[in-house]
Amino acid sequence: MNPKDIPFATGYIIALYYMAVLLQTLPKPTWKTLLGLTLGITIAFGIRAGGLILVAYLGLFVGLAFLLQYGIQGIWKNSLTMLQYAGLGLIPIIGGLGLGTLSWPYGLTDPINHIPEALEGFTKFAVGIKMLFNGKMIFGNEAPPSYLPTWLLNTLPLYILAGGALFFVLLKRIWQQHTPFYLFMALFGFIFPIIFVIAQGSTLYDGWRHLLFSYPPLVALVAITWNTLFSVFEQQRTLLIGSVAILAALLLEPLTFIVRNPNYPYIYFNPIAGGISGAFGKYETDYWGVSVKQGLDWMEKEGIIGPNMTDTVIIVSNFSDALDKYAKKRYQGKVKTGYVRFRERHNINWNYGLFASRFIPGSYLKEGNWPPSHNTIHAIKANKVPILAIMKSENDLAYRGVQAAKNQDWATAITLLTQEVQQSPSNEVAFAELAKCYMQLNQLPQAKEAAQKTLAIEPENLQAINLLALYHLRANEGAEAEQLLLNSLEFEPRNSVAYYYLGIIEEGRNNLSKALEYAKESVKYNNKFREGYQLAAQIYEKMGDSQNAAVYNQAAAQISGG
Repeated sequence: MNPKDIPFATGYIIALYYMAVLLQTLPKPTWKTLLGLTLGITIAFGIRAGGLILVAYLGLFVGLAFLLQYGIQGIWKNSLTMLQYAGLGLIPIIGGLGLGTLSWPYGLTDPINHIPEALEGFTKFAVGIKMLFNGKMIFGNEAPPSYLPTWLLNTLPLYILAGGALFFVLLKRIWQQHTPFYLFMALFGFIFPIIFVIAQGSTLYDGWRHLLFSYPPLVALVAITWNTLFSVFEQQRTLLIGSVAILAALLLEPLTFIVRNPNYPYIYFNPIAGGISGAFGKYETDYWGVSVKQGLDWMEKEGIIGPNMTDTVIIVSNFSDALDKYAKKRYQGKVKTGYVRFRERHNINWNYGLFASRFIPGSYLKEGNWPPSHNTIHAIKANKVPILAIMKSENDLAYRGVQAAKNQDWATAITLLTQEVQQSPSNEVAFAELAKCYMQLNQLPQAKEAAQKTLAIEPENLQAINLLALYHLRANEGAEAEQLLLNSLEFEPRNSVAYYYLGIIEEGRNNLSKALEYAKESVKYNNKFREGYQLAAQIYEKMGDSQNAAVYNQAAAQISGG
Protein backbone atom coordinates (compact mmCIF):
# COMPACT_ATOMS: atom_id res chain seq x y z
CA MET A 1 0.00 0.00 0.00
CA ASN A 2 1.14 3.54 -0.67
CA PRO A 3 1.79 5.15 2.73
CA LYS A 4 1.41 8.69 1.40
CA ASP A 5 -2.26 8.88 0.39
CA ILE A 6 -3.91 9.09 3.80
CA PRO A 7 -1.28 11.30 5.50
CA PHE A 8 -1.45 13.71 2.56
CA ALA A 9 -5.23 13.81 2.86
CA THR A 10 -4.82 14.48 6.59
CA GLY A 11 -2.57 17.48 5.96
CA TYR A 12 -4.95 18.73 3.27
CA ILE A 13 -8.07 18.71 5.44
CA ILE A 14 -6.22 20.16 8.46
CA ALA A 15 -5.04 23.04 6.29
CA LEU A 16 -8.52 23.63 4.82
CA TYR A 17 -10.07 23.65 8.29
CA TYR A 18 -7.61 26.18 9.68
CA MET A 19 -7.96 28.32 6.56
CA ALA A 20 -11.65 28.63 7.42
CA VAL A 21 -10.78 29.48 11.03
CA LEU A 22 -8.21 32.03 9.82
CA LEU A 23 -10.79 33.75 7.63
CA GLN A 24 -13.20 33.92 10.57
CA THR A 25 -10.64 35.67 12.76
CA LEU A 26 -8.85 37.98 10.33
CA PRO A 27 -7.22 40.40 10.86
CA LYS A 28 -6.48 39.07 14.36
CA PRO A 29 -6.11 35.27 14.22
CA THR A 30 -4.80 33.43 17.27
CA TRP A 31 -1.38 31.84 17.26
CA LYS A 32 -3.13 28.44 17.50
CA THR A 33 -4.87 29.10 14.19
CA LEU A 34 -1.62 30.03 12.46
CA LEU A 35 0.10 27.03 14.02
CA GLY A 36 -2.68 24.68 12.88
CA LEU A 37 -2.51 26.00 9.32
CA THR A 38 1.28 25.71 9.36
CA LEU A 39 0.94 22.12 10.54
CA GLY A 40 -1.47 21.23 7.72
CA ILE A 41 0.79 22.70 5.03
CA THR A 42 3.85 21.05 6.60
CA ILE A 43 2.25 17.59 6.59
CA ALA A 44 0.93 17.87 3.04
CA PHE A 45 4.02 19.42 1.48
CA GLY A 46 6.39 17.21 3.46
CA ILE A 47 4.70 14.17 1.93
CA ARG A 48 4.08 15.33 -1.64
CA ALA A 49 5.06 18.36 -3.69
CA GLY A 50 1.37 18.64 -4.51
CA GLY A 51 1.00 20.19 -1.07
CA LEU A 52 1.88 23.46 -2.82
CA ILE A 53 -1.75 23.54 -3.90
CA LEU A 54 -2.58 24.66 -0.36
CA VAL A 55 -0.42 27.76 -0.83
CA ALA A 56 -2.48 28.65 -3.90
CA TYR A 57 -5.69 27.96 -1.95
CA LEU A 58 -4.63 30.22 0.89
CA GLY A 59 -3.78 33.05 -1.48
CA LEU A 60 -7.09 32.62 -3.30
CA PHE A 61 -9.27 32.41 -0.21
CA VAL A 62 -7.58 35.26 1.68
CA GLY A 63 -7.71 37.41 -1.44
CA LEU A 64 -11.40 36.69 -2.00
CA ALA A 65 -12.17 37.29 1.67
CA PHE A 66 -10.51 40.70 1.47
CA LEU A 67 -12.39 41.64 -1.71
CA LEU A 68 -15.73 40.53 -0.25
CA GLN A 69 -15.06 42.59 2.86
CA TYR A 70 -13.64 45.75 1.30
CA GLY A 71 -14.39 45.53 -2.42
CA ILE A 72 -12.06 46.35 -5.29
CA GLN A 73 -11.55 49.86 -4.00
CA GLY A 74 -10.19 48.37 -0.78
CA ILE A 75 -6.97 47.55 -2.61
CA TRP A 76 -5.98 51.21 -2.43
CA LYS A 77 -8.31 52.50 0.29
CA ASN A 78 -7.40 49.75 2.78
CA SER A 79 -3.92 48.95 1.55
CA LEU A 80 -2.53 48.55 5.08
CA THR A 81 -5.22 46.01 5.91
CA MET A 82 -4.48 44.21 2.66
CA LEU A 83 -0.81 44.03 3.57
CA GLN A 84 -1.79 42.74 7.01
CA TYR A 85 -3.88 39.98 5.39
CA ALA A 86 -0.97 39.09 3.11
CA GLY A 87 1.52 39.06 5.97
CA LEU A 88 -0.67 36.80 8.09
CA GLY A 89 -1.03 34.45 5.11
CA LEU A 90 2.73 34.35 4.59
CA ILE A 91 3.41 33.13 8.13
CA PRO A 92 1.92 29.61 7.65
CA ILE A 93 3.17 29.49 4.05
CA ILE A 94 6.80 30.15 4.98
CA GLY A 95 6.57 27.99 8.08
CA GLY A 96 4.79 25.11 6.33
CA LEU A 97 7.05 25.02 3.29
CA GLY A 98 10.17 25.44 5.40
CA LEU A 99 9.30 22.66 7.83
CA GLY A 100 8.00 20.44 5.03
CA THR A 101 11.27 20.78 3.13
CA LEU A 102 13.21 19.51 6.17
CA SER A 103 11.83 16.01 5.50
CA TRP A 104 12.88 16.20 1.85
CA PRO A 105 16.68 16.14 1.31
CA TYR A 106 16.39 16.61 -2.45
CA GLY A 107 14.41 19.78 -1.92
CA LEU A 108 16.89 21.10 0.62
CA THR A 109 19.79 20.97 -1.84
CA ASP A 110 18.15 23.39 -4.29
CA PRO A 111 14.60 24.36 -3.24
CA ILE A 112 14.16 27.02 -5.92
CA ASN A 113 14.62 24.51 -8.77
CA HIS A 114 13.76 21.18 -7.17
CA ILE A 115 10.35 22.16 -5.76
CA PRO A 116 8.93 23.16 -9.19
CA GLU A 117 10.58 20.07 -10.69
CA ALA A 118 8.86 17.81 -8.15
CA LEU A 119 5.54 19.54 -8.71
CA GLU A 120 5.85 18.93 -12.44
CA GLY A 121 6.57 15.28 -11.72
CA PHE A 122 3.56 15.14 -9.41
CA THR A 123 1.17 16.39 -12.10
CA LYS A 124 2.90 14.69 -15.07
CA PHE A 125 3.98 11.33 -13.67
CA ALA A 126 6.00 9.90 -16.55
CA VAL A 127 5.56 6.16 -16.03
CA GLY A 128 2.67 4.56 -17.91
CA ILE A 129 1.27 1.82 -15.68
CA LYS A 130 -1.02 -0.64 -17.41
CA MET A 131 -4.43 -1.06 -15.84
CA LEU A 132 -7.94 -2.29 -16.45
CA PHE A 133 -10.57 0.33 -17.22
CA ASN A 134 -14.02 -0.25 -18.71
CA GLY A 135 -12.97 -3.79 -19.59
CA LYS A 136 -9.87 -2.74 -21.56
CA MET A 137 -6.21 -2.59 -20.64
CA ILE A 138 -4.94 0.99 -20.93
CA PHE A 139 -1.87 2.90 -19.79
CA GLY A 140 -2.19 5.38 -16.94
CA ASN A 141 -0.65 8.17 -19.01
CA GLU A 142 -3.33 7.56 -21.64
CA ALA A 143 -6.33 7.51 -19.29
CA PRO A 144 -9.35 9.25 -20.87
CA PRO A 145 -10.99 12.30 -19.23
CA SER A 146 -13.82 10.00 -18.13
CA TYR A 147 -11.45 7.93 -15.95
CA LEU A 148 -11.91 9.83 -12.68
CA PRO A 149 -15.66 10.54 -13.04
CA THR A 150 -16.27 6.88 -13.87
CA TRP A 151 -14.33 5.65 -10.84
CA LEU A 152 -16.07 8.15 -8.56
CA LEU A 153 -19.50 7.16 -9.86
CA ASN A 154 -18.76 3.46 -9.37
CA THR A 155 -16.99 3.55 -6.01
CA LEU A 156 -18.46 6.38 -3.95
CA PRO A 157 -21.07 4.98 -1.52
CA LEU A 158 -24.65 5.70 -2.51
CA TYR A 159 -25.25 7.90 0.55
CA ILE A 160 -22.45 10.16 -0.71
CA LEU A 161 -23.79 10.25 -4.27
CA ALA A 162 -27.35 10.82 -3.04
CA GLY A 163 -26.15 13.51 -0.66
CA GLY A 164 -24.22 15.17 -3.48
CA ALA A 165 -27.35 15.27 -5.65
CA LEU A 166 -29.48 16.56 -2.76
CA PHE A 167 -26.93 19.30 -2.12
CA PHE A 168 -27.94 21.04 -5.33
CA VAL A 169 -31.64 20.38 -4.69
CA LEU A 170 -31.39 21.98 -1.24
CA LEU A 171 -28.74 24.52 -2.22
CA LYS A 172 -30.88 27.58 -1.47
CA ARG A 173 -31.71 26.43 2.06
CA ILE A 174 -28.13 25.26 2.72
CA TRP A 175 -26.84 28.62 1.47
CA GLN A 176 -29.17 30.41 3.89
CA GLN A 177 -28.30 28.26 6.91
CA HIS A 178 -24.52 28.20 6.50
CA THR A 179 -21.80 30.68 5.61
CA PRO A 180 -21.67 30.64 1.78
CA PHE A 181 -17.95 31.31 1.63
CA TYR A 182 -17.13 28.23 3.71
CA LEU A 183 -19.44 26.13 1.55
CA PHE A 184 -17.54 27.44 -1.46
CA MET A 185 -14.24 26.49 0.17
CA ALA A 186 -15.39 22.92 0.74
CA LEU A 187 -16.85 22.62 -2.75
CA PHE A 188 -13.69 24.06 -4.28
CA GLY A 189 -11.51 21.77 -2.15
CA PHE A 190 -13.32 18.77 -3.64
CA ILE A 191 -13.88 19.77 -7.25
CA PHE A 192 -10.77 21.76 -8.17
CA PRO A 193 -8.17 18.95 -7.81
CA ILE A 194 -10.30 16.68 -9.99
CA ILE A 195 -10.73 19.29 -12.72
CA PHE A 196 -7.04 20.19 -12.49
CA VAL A 197 -5.66 16.67 -13.03
CA ILE A 198 -8.10 16.03 -15.88
CA ALA A 199 -7.14 19.32 -17.55
CA GLN A 200 -3.44 18.58 -17.03
CA GLY A 201 -3.77 15.11 -18.52
CA SER A 202 -2.03 13.70 -15.44
CA THR A 203 -1.14 10.02 -15.24
CA LEU A 204 -3.82 8.19 -13.27
CA TYR A 205 -4.03 4.63 -11.99
CA ASP A 206 -5.33 2.66 -9.01
CA GLY A 207 -8.76 4.27 -9.17
CA TRP A 208 -8.92 7.71 -7.58
CA ARG A 209 -6.60 7.09 -4.63
CA HIS A 210 -4.34 9.94 -5.77
CA LEU A 211 -7.33 12.26 -5.25
CA LEU A 212 -8.28 10.76 -1.89
CA PHE A 213 -7.36 14.07 -0.23
CA SER A 214 -10.29 15.79 -1.99
CA TYR A 215 -12.82 13.40 -0.41
CA PRO A 216 -13.15 14.86 3.15
CA PRO A 217 -14.54 18.21 1.89
CA LEU A 218 -17.19 16.27 -0.05
CA VAL A 219 -18.08 14.26 3.04
CA ALA A 220 -18.50 17.50 5.00
CA LEU A 221 -20.86 18.89 2.35
CA VAL A 222 -22.84 15.66 2.24
CA ALA A 223 -23.19 15.64 6.05
CA ILE A 224 -24.52 19.21 5.91
CA THR A 225 -26.94 18.19 3.15
CA TRP A 226 -28.43 15.22 5.02
CA ASN A 227 -28.73 17.32 8.17
CA THR A 228 -30.53 20.01 6.16
CA LEU A 229 -32.92 17.42 4.74
CA PHE A 230 -33.76 16.23 8.24
CA SER A 231 -34.45 19.82 9.30
CA VAL A 232 -36.82 20.23 6.33
CA PHE A 233 -38.84 17.25 7.57
CA GLU A 234 -38.55 18.20 11.24
CA GLN A 235 -42.28 18.85 11.57
CA GLN A 236 -43.28 15.89 9.37
CA ARG A 237 -42.49 12.85 11.46
CA THR A 238 -43.25 10.24 8.78
CA LEU A 239 -41.00 11.89 6.20
CA LEU A 240 -38.29 12.44 8.80
CA ILE A 241 -38.31 8.78 9.84
CA GLY A 242 -38.37 7.75 6.18
CA SER A 243 -35.38 9.91 5.26
CA VAL A 244 -33.42 8.66 8.28
CA ALA A 245 -34.27 5.07 7.31
CA ILE A 246 -33.10 5.68 3.73
CA LEU A 247 -29.80 7.10 4.96
CA ALA A 248 -29.37 4.17 7.36
CA ALA A 249 -29.99 1.69 4.53
CA LEU A 250 -27.52 3.48 2.27
CA LEU A 251 -24.94 3.47 5.06
CA LEU A 252 -25.50 -0.21 5.75
CA GLU A 253 -24.55 -1.35 2.24
CA PRO A 254 -20.87 -0.23 2.26
CA LEU A 255 -20.61 -1.01 5.98
CA THR A 256 -21.59 -4.62 5.25
CA PHE A 257 -18.87 -4.86 2.62
CA ILE A 258 -16.24 -3.49 5.02
CA VAL A 259 -17.28 -5.90 7.78
CA ARG A 260 -17.13 -8.84 5.38
CA ASN A 261 -13.84 -7.72 3.83
CA PRO A 262 -11.92 -5.87 6.55
CA ASN A 263 -8.53 -6.42 4.91
CA TYR A 264 -9.32 -4.59 1.69
CA PRO A 265 -12.22 -2.13 2.03
CA TYR A 266 -10.64 -0.09 -0.78
CA ILE A 267 -11.90 -2.55 -3.40
CA TYR A 268 -15.51 -1.59 -2.68
CA PHE A 269 -17.75 -0.92 -5.68
CA ASN A 270 -21.25 0.45 -5.22
CA PRO A 271 -24.50 -1.01 -6.63
CA ILE A 272 -24.27 1.28 -9.67
CA ALA A 273 -21.22 -0.74 -10.73
CA GLY A 274 -23.00 -3.95 -9.76
CA GLY A 275 -20.81 -4.35 -6.69
CA ILE A 276 -17.43 -6.00 -6.96
CA SER A 277 -18.93 -8.82 -9.03
CA GLY A 278 -20.07 -6.29 -11.63
CA ALA A 279 -16.68 -4.59 -11.58
CA PHE A 280 -14.73 -7.84 -11.97
CA GLY A 281 -13.20 -7.89 -15.43
CA LYS A 282 -14.00 -4.19 -15.97
CA TYR A 283 -11.90 -2.43 -13.33
CA GLU A 284 -8.90 -3.21 -11.15
CA THR A 285 -9.84 -4.62 -7.77
CA ASP A 286 -6.92 -5.42 -5.44
CA TYR A 287 -4.55 -2.89 -6.98
CA TRP A 288 -2.42 -2.79 -3.81
CA GLY A 289 -1.97 -6.56 -3.60
CA VAL A 290 -3.00 -6.73 0.06
CA SER A 291 -4.57 -10.13 -0.62
CA VAL A 292 -1.03 -11.56 -0.89
CA LYS A 293 -0.85 -11.52 2.91
CA GLN A 294 -4.18 -13.34 3.15
CA GLY A 295 -2.76 -15.88 0.70
CA LEU A 296 0.26 -16.48 2.92
CA ASP A 297 -1.99 -16.68 5.99
CA TRP A 298 -4.06 -19.38 4.27
CA MET A 299 -0.94 -21.32 3.31
CA GLU A 300 0.27 -21.15 6.90
CA LYS A 301 -3.12 -22.26 8.20
CA GLU A 302 -2.99 -25.25 5.86
CA GLY A 303 0.48 -26.17 7.09
CA ILE A 304 2.16 -25.52 3.74
CA ILE A 305 4.49 -22.95 5.30
CA GLY A 306 5.22 -21.89 8.85
CA PRO A 307 7.67 -20.00 11.08
CA ASN A 308 9.39 -23.24 12.07
CA MET A 309 9.47 -24.88 8.64
CA THR A 310 12.60 -26.82 7.71
CA ASP A 311 12.22 -27.30 3.94
CA THR A 312 12.79 -24.43 1.52
CA VAL A 313 9.80 -23.36 -0.57
CA ILE A 314 9.90 -21.05 -3.59
CA ILE A 315 6.91 -18.70 -3.78
CA VAL A 316 6.51 -16.21 -6.63
CA SER A 317 3.99 -13.45 -7.22
CA ASN A 318 3.09 -10.61 -9.53
CA PHE A 319 3.13 -8.53 -6.30
CA SER A 320 6.59 -9.43 -5.07
CA ASP A 321 6.97 -6.32 -2.88
CA ALA A 322 4.07 -7.39 -0.70
CA LEU A 323 5.32 -10.98 -0.76
CA ASP A 324 8.84 -9.98 0.32
CA LYS A 325 7.56 -7.77 3.11
CA TYR A 326 5.43 -10.50 4.66
CA ALA A 327 7.47 -13.62 3.94
CA LYS A 328 11.19 -13.02 4.26
CA LYS A 329 11.50 -12.30 7.97
CA ARG A 330 8.66 -14.46 9.21
CA TYR A 331 9.88 -17.72 7.71
CA GLN A 332 13.56 -17.44 8.61
CA GLY A 333 14.76 -17.52 5.01
CA LYS A 334 13.00 -20.82 4.27
CA VAL A 335 10.60 -19.08 1.89
CA LYS A 336 12.40 -17.90 -1.22
CA THR A 337 10.44 -15.24 -3.07
CA GLY A 338 10.47 -13.97 -6.62
CA TYR A 339 8.65 -11.75 -9.07
CA VAL A 340 7.03 -13.03 -12.23
CA ARG A 341 4.20 -11.76 -14.40
CA PHE A 342 1.20 -14.05 -14.57
CA ARG A 343 1.60 -14.52 -18.32
CA GLU A 344 5.27 -15.37 -17.83
CA ARG A 345 4.77 -17.65 -14.82
CA HIS A 346 6.47 -20.60 -16.52
CA ASN A 347 9.64 -18.63 -17.27
CA ILE A 348 11.00 -19.59 -13.86
CA ASN A 349 10.63 -22.62 -11.63
CA TRP A 350 8.61 -22.32 -8.43
CA ASN A 351 6.60 -24.31 -5.92
CA TYR A 352 3.72 -21.91 -5.25
CA GLY A 353 2.45 -18.78 -6.93
CA LEU A 354 0.34 -15.99 -5.45
CA PHE A 355 -1.20 -14.15 -8.39
CA ALA A 356 -3.48 -11.14 -7.91
CA SER A 357 -6.02 -10.31 -10.59
CA ARG A 358 -4.27 -7.02 -11.32
CA PHE A 359 -2.63 -6.62 -14.76
CA ILE A 360 -4.76 -9.48 -16.13
CA PRO A 361 -6.92 -8.61 -19.19
CA GLY A 362 -10.60 -8.12 -18.53
CA SER A 363 -11.64 -10.50 -21.30
CA TYR A 364 -9.71 -13.31 -19.60
CA LEU A 365 -11.32 -12.56 -16.24
CA LYS A 366 -14.82 -12.31 -17.72
CA GLU A 367 -14.42 -15.61 -19.58
CA GLY A 368 -14.39 -17.28 -16.17
CA ASN A 369 -11.00 -18.88 -16.76
CA TRP A 370 -9.29 -17.06 -13.90
CA PRO A 371 -8.23 -18.31 -11.47
CA PRO A 372 -7.03 -21.16 -13.71
CA SER A 373 -8.75 -24.45 -12.99
CA HIS A 374 -5.40 -26.22 -13.22
CA ASN A 375 -3.05 -25.95 -10.26
CA THR A 376 -5.16 -23.42 -8.32
CA ILE A 377 -5.48 -24.81 -4.81
CA HIS A 378 -7.30 -21.84 -3.29
CA ALA A 379 -8.59 -18.37 -4.15
CA ILE A 380 -8.81 -15.36 -1.85
CA LYS A 381 -12.19 -13.74 -2.47
CA ALA A 382 -14.13 -10.59 -1.66
CA ASN A 383 -17.89 -11.11 -1.70
CA LYS A 384 -17.29 -14.41 -3.53
CA VAL A 385 -15.24 -12.66 -6.25
CA PRO A 386 -11.65 -13.98 -6.64
CA ILE A 387 -8.90 -11.42 -6.18
CA LEU A 388 -5.92 -13.75 -5.63
CA ALA A 389 -5.11 -17.20 -7.01
CA ILE A 390 -2.91 -19.51 -4.95
CA MET A 391 -1.35 -21.93 -7.41
CA LYS A 392 0.77 -25.01 -6.81
CA SER A 393 3.24 -26.26 -9.38
CA GLU A 394 2.52 -29.98 -9.60
CA ASN A 395 5.32 -30.58 -12.09
CA ASP A 396 7.85 -28.68 -14.17
CA LEU A 397 6.58 -29.70 -17.61
CA ALA A 398 5.58 -26.17 -18.62
CA TYR A 399 8.78 -24.67 -17.24
CA ARG A 400 10.98 -27.18 -19.07
CA GLY A 401 8.90 -26.77 -22.22
CA VAL A 402 9.32 -23.00 -22.19
CA GLN A 403 13.06 -23.37 -21.58
CA ALA A 404 13.36 -25.82 -24.48
CA ALA A 405 11.54 -23.34 -26.73
CA LYS A 406 13.95 -20.58 -25.66
CA ASN A 407 16.80 -22.88 -26.67
CA GLN A 408 15.02 -23.50 -30.00
CA ASP A 409 14.69 -27.21 -29.22
CA TRP A 410 11.26 -27.21 -30.79
CA ALA A 411 10.65 -30.96 -30.78
CA THR A 412 11.45 -31.34 -27.08
CA ALA A 413 9.37 -28.28 -26.27
CA ILE A 414 6.38 -29.71 -28.16
CA THR A 415 6.66 -33.01 -26.30
CA LEU A 416 6.79 -31.35 -22.87
CA LEU A 417 4.11 -28.75 -23.59
CA THR A 418 1.78 -31.35 -25.07
CA GLN A 419 2.06 -33.33 -21.84
CA GLU A 420 1.35 -30.13 -19.90
CA VAL A 421 -1.85 -29.23 -21.76
CA GLN A 422 -3.07 -32.81 -21.47
CA GLN A 423 -2.77 -32.51 -17.69
CA SER A 424 -3.75 -28.81 -17.51
CA PRO A 425 -6.13 -28.05 -20.40
CA SER A 426 -6.70 -24.45 -19.21
CA ASN A 427 -3.02 -23.49 -19.34
CA GLU A 428 -3.07 -20.70 -21.91
CA VAL A 429 0.70 -20.13 -21.62
CA ALA A 430 1.46 -23.71 -22.62
CA PHE A 431 -0.92 -23.56 -25.60
CA ALA A 432 0.60 -20.27 -26.79
CA GLU A 433 4.11 -21.72 -26.57
CA LEU A 434 2.92 -24.81 -28.45
CA ALA A 435 1.58 -22.58 -31.22
CA LYS A 436 4.97 -20.85 -31.46
CA CYS A 437 6.85 -24.15 -31.62
CA TYR A 438 4.59 -25.59 -34.31
CA MET A 439 4.92 -22.37 -36.31
CA GLN A 440 8.71 -22.59 -36.12
CA LEU A 441 8.50 -26.09 -37.61
CA ASN A 442 5.99 -24.82 -40.21
CA GLN A 443 3.38 -27.25 -38.95
CA LEU A 444 0.58 -24.81 -39.74
CA PRO A 445 -2.57 -26.80 -38.84
CA GLN A 446 -1.16 -27.67 -35.41
CA ALA A 447 -0.03 -24.06 -34.87
CA LYS A 448 -3.49 -22.79 -35.77
CA GLU A 449 -5.20 -25.24 -33.41
CA ALA A 450 -2.92 -24.35 -30.49
CA ALA A 451 -3.37 -20.61 -31.07
CA GLN A 452 -7.15 -20.97 -31.23
CA LYS A 453 -7.19 -22.96 -28.00
CA THR A 454 -5.14 -20.20 -26.37
CA LEU A 455 -7.65 -17.58 -27.47
CA ALA A 456 -10.57 -19.68 -26.26
CA ILE A 457 -9.05 -19.38 -22.78
CA GLU A 458 -7.61 -15.85 -23.04
CA PRO A 459 -9.20 -13.89 -25.90
CA GLU A 460 -6.63 -11.07 -25.81
CA ASN A 461 -3.45 -13.15 -25.75
CA LEU A 462 -1.23 -11.19 -28.14
CA GLN A 463 1.22 -14.01 -28.73
CA ALA A 464 -1.59 -16.26 -29.94
CA ILE A 465 -3.20 -13.50 -32.00
CA ASN A 466 0.07 -12.67 -33.74
CA LEU A 467 0.77 -16.35 -34.40
CA LEU A 468 -2.71 -16.93 -35.77
CA ALA A 469 -2.26 -13.90 -38.04
CA LEU A 470 1.04 -15.36 -39.22
CA TYR A 471 -0.75 -18.64 -39.95
CA HIS A 472 -3.25 -16.77 -42.15
CA LEU A 473 -0.41 -14.97 -43.93
CA ARG A 474 1.38 -18.22 -44.68
CA ALA A 475 -1.91 -19.73 -45.82
CA ASN A 476 -2.38 -16.78 -48.24
CA GLU A 477 -5.35 -15.53 -46.24
CA GLY A 478 -4.33 -11.89 -45.99
CA ALA A 479 -7.81 -10.52 -45.36
CA GLU A 480 -8.32 -12.81 -42.35
CA ALA A 481 -4.89 -11.86 -40.97
CA GLU A 482 -5.58 -8.16 -41.48
CA GLN A 483 -8.90 -8.27 -39.64
CA LEU A 484 -7.38 -10.19 -36.75
CA LEU A 485 -4.51 -7.71 -36.43
CA LEU A 486 -6.71 -4.63 -36.69
CA ASN A 487 -8.97 -6.05 -33.99
CA SER A 488 -5.94 -6.58 -31.75
CA LEU A 489 -4.99 -2.92 -32.09
CA GLU A 490 -8.36 -1.99 -30.61
CA PHE A 491 -7.31 -3.33 -27.22
CA GLU A 492 -3.51 -3.15 -27.60
CA PRO A 493 -2.54 -0.19 -29.80
CA ARG A 494 1.14 -0.82 -29.02
CA ASN A 495 1.24 -4.26 -30.63
CA SER A 496 4.38 -3.74 -32.71
CA VAL A 497 4.14 -7.19 -34.33
CA ALA A 498 0.64 -6.37 -35.58
CA TYR A 499 1.94 -3.24 -37.32
CA TYR A 500 4.78 -5.29 -38.82
CA TYR A 501 2.43 -7.90 -40.31
CA LEU A 502 0.04 -5.18 -41.52
CA GLY A 503 3.02 -3.57 -43.24
CA ILE A 504 3.78 -6.86 -44.99
CA ILE A 505 0.15 -7.14 -46.10
CA GLU A 506 0.13 -3.60 -47.54
CA GLU A 507 3.50 -4.16 -49.20
CA GLY A 508 2.04 -7.21 -50.91
CA ARG A 509 -0.76 -4.99 -52.22
CA ASN A 510 1.90 -2.54 -53.47
CA ASN A 511 0.45 0.12 -51.17
CA LEU A 512 3.93 1.24 -50.20
CA SER A 513 3.07 4.46 -48.36
CA LYS A 514 0.66 2.64 -46.04
CA ALA A 515 3.12 -0.23 -45.65
CA LEU A 516 5.86 2.21 -44.65
CA GLU A 517 3.53 3.85 -42.14
CA TYR A 518 2.89 0.47 -40.50
CA ALA A 519 6.59 -0.41 -40.51
CA LYS A 520 7.43 2.84 -38.73
CA GLU A 521 4.69 2.21 -36.17
CA SER A 522 6.20 -1.20 -35.44
CA VAL A 523 9.57 0.28 -34.46
CA LYS A 524 7.93 3.22 -32.71
CA TYR A 525 6.45 0.86 -30.13
CA ASN A 526 9.48 -1.46 -30.08
CA ASN A 527 12.71 0.30 -30.96
CA LYS A 528 14.57 -3.04 -30.73
CA PHE A 529 12.38 -4.71 -33.37
CA ARG A 530 14.97 -5.60 -36.03
CA GLU A 531 12.44 -7.00 -38.51
CA GLY A 532 10.48 -3.74 -38.38
CA TYR A 533 13.55 -1.74 -39.42
CA GLN A 534 14.32 -4.25 -42.16
CA LEU A 535 10.78 -3.98 -43.50
CA ALA A 536 11.00 -0.18 -43.57
CA ALA A 537 14.35 -0.38 -45.38
CA GLN A 538 12.91 -2.82 -47.92
CA ILE A 539 9.96 -0.52 -48.60
CA TYR A 540 12.21 2.51 -48.98
CA GLU A 541 14.27 0.55 -51.54
CA LYS A 542 11.11 -0.17 -53.52
CA MET A 543 10.22 3.53 -53.35
CA GLY A 544 13.67 4.41 -54.73
CA ASP A 545 14.82 6.11 -51.53
CA SER A 546 18.18 4.44 -50.95
CA GLN A 547 19.28 7.05 -48.41
CA ASN A 548 16.48 6.29 -45.93
CA ALA A 549 16.78 2.60 -46.71
CA ALA A 550 20.41 2.75 -45.59
CA VAL A 551 19.42 4.48 -42.35
CA TYR A 552 16.95 1.73 -41.46
CA ASN A 553 19.30 -1.04 -42.55
CA GLN A 554 21.97 0.43 -40.30
CA ALA A 555 19.52 0.54 -37.38
CA ALA A 556 18.63 -3.10 -37.99
CA ALA A 557 22.31 -4.09 -38.16
CA GLN A 558 23.04 -2.42 -34.84
CA ILE A 559 20.26 -4.39 -33.16
CA SER A 560 21.45 -7.68 -34.61
CA GLY A 561 25.02 -6.95 -33.62
CA GLY A 562 26.08 -6.59 -37.23
